[in-house]
Amino acid sequence: MYVTIPFQAVYPDEIKIPASRVHSLISTYHERQRTGLIRLAYSAEKLLYLLFQRGSLLNAYLIDRANSRKVENWEEIVNSSSEAFARLVPLSSLAVEMCKLAVESQPEKTETISAPDLRAELDGDWAQTTDLKLLHLAWSAAEGLLFLRGGKSESRSLFFSPDRLVDETNISPSFSLWSEPQVRATFYAINLDAPAWQEYALRRAFAAICDEAIARYEEITGRAIVDSISRSIGLYASRREMEISITARRVVDHELFSTPQAAADTYRALLKLMLDQIGQVIGAKLSYSILSGITAGLRFDEFEMARVFSILPAELFRVDSSKPSADS
Repeated sequence: MYVTIPFQAVYPDEIKIPASRVHSLISTYHERQRTGLIRLAYSAEKLLYLLFQRGSLLNAYLIDRANSRKVENWEEIVNSSSEAFARLVPLSSLAVEMCKLAVESQPEKTETISAPDLRAELDGDWAQTTDLKLLHLAWSAAEGLLFLRGGKSESRSLFFSPDRLVDETNISPSFSLWSEPQVRATFYAINLDAPAWQEYALRRAFAAICDEAIARYEEITGRAIVDSISRSIGLYASRREMEISITARRVVDHELFSTPQAAADTYRALLKLMLDQIGQVIGAKLSYSILSGITAGLRFDEFEMARVFSILPAELFRVDSSKPSADS
């Protein structure tokens, strides 16, 4: 099956650079603490993607017409090729996550959609869906990624053309306003065996657990204890230069990791910090009882990854066969 991913096309204005210059680009990304990706095209059918957050290389992917795969030997690939078309794409952390998900996913279906039908979908079913959807839209002179979940407030979009890049929450108007008469839409399959999807589910589980726990704790203890927990979590994250905080009683998490295990280690430490603090006030038994009820209410994908990666003690996860699947 032909692999369809963002920024796959080689644009005519791109300039070939030697391998030595590739290393200079990577050094610049690191020194300037850039978030985004460097795409290296060695041909129309062989591309190397390097994904960064704050200057640190998260993951490298080698892509051809048949598949995409994560690679550790990206330096060997760069050094063994004399030159490459290079494109630097500055992105937000959430857009980098979308790219990770797309690159690690297999196309589920591809269809051609007319401009009027696309606008209808964007304003109708796609905007209101409670399902989780990730799709790539490709016109002849533009492309984009849409991540849809739970209505417009939780959607994210990335729109790219040779003269502009739109990276924002919600569904960008750029998709509806693009003037070409039809678009090729590729829908990606959700796959919890893919590390990027595991990391995403862990991040969602962590946020869901924290948000609900903080609300319950505040009902019992009042604001002062919850404020102290929020400060402790923020301090832990800031000391490790992580983009995780609690604002207005809600988790704000824009942190990315190179592996789901690294994500789980961080979330486990943060949840333990919360448990230890609240346990000193209300007791471990009541704290565990509250969390057990919260984990039981997680979506299937979030529950399963939180359980598999043990971000909370095992006794807090009771397997419920009635839970909806990851794409429900």
